[in-house]
Amino acid sequence: MAVSLNWLYLWTSFVVIFICLHHVKGQCTGFPSDESTQSTSCSDALNDTSVCTYTCLDGYEASTSLTSTCNGTSWTVDPVTCSDINECSNNICQNGGTCSNSAGSYSCDCAGIGYTGDVCETAVNCGTITNPAHGGSTCTGTTYNTVCTFNCNTGYTSSGTDSSTCQANGQWSAHDFTCAAVNCGTITDPLHGGSTCTGTTYNTVCTLNCNTGYTSSGTDSSTCQANGQWSDHDFTCAAVNCGTITNPAHGGSTCTETTYNTVCTFYCNTGYTSSGTDSSICQANGQWSDHDFTCA
Repeated sequence: MAVSLNWLYLWTSFVVIFICLHHVKGQCTGFPSDESTQSTSCSDALNDTSVCTYTCLDGYEASTSLTSTCNGTSWTVDPVTCSDINECSNNICQNGGTCSNSAGSYSCDCAGIGYTGDVCETAVNCGTITNPAHGGSTCTGTTYNTVCTFNCNTGYTSSGTDSSTCQANGQWSAHDFTCAAVNCGTITDPLHGGSTCTGTTYNTVCTLNCNTGYTSSGTDSSTCQANGQWSDHDFTCAAVNCGTITNPAHGGSTCTETTYNTVCTFYCNTGYTSSGTDSSICQANGQWSDHDFTCA
């Protein structure tokens, strides 16, 4: 009888221990996430019935449920996983950029297409173009594929290619456009006169003058104009006039004219004899040259 009681005691103790162990609250080992997820909350850490909610890292999307529950000692979803999103499949790179996918990310190669930015969304900017000397430009913009057309200022003529395009490398295309001042050529001097000029190109000035023995009238200058012509002027040079010479007493004179450098030759009337210089010249000062001609 004693042996039977001992076995009953042992059996009863085993059942009690089993029942107690069965009702001890379980606990999971570790969280059910991988490197593609991040936890947002767990209701009771690693304990039984704890619910953990996850989100995917940027560039990933869920490939399992994002919620896992601790069921005793194991998770209902283990691991919670997210898979890489292939952004390149959506043609995310703009304007012909080349897309390269990577784990959780992507990149756009914008080289040589005229655009920059994360997805090649911003046109390359070439900045303000340098205008030609003595000229300017009219531009449709300063970004890729816009065009600047060159022009020359008034009084200048153009040569070379008259436009430049903003290129993919951010530089304006080369051009040989230049502006050269209009040239009016050598001015025609006034009759019996000359000129002194600062040049023969646009806006240069020639000052007109008269030769010795000539007097001037009218505007004394002419300007090289944008049309390549010297401006009109009414400048003239007229020979100095000494007027009628005074004849010697008892004599007379024969004159070729009365203007500059003309000569009067004296003579005596019949019955008179001459002495002295027998001529006089009209001088630049408008006076006849002195003479000592007499008739006696």
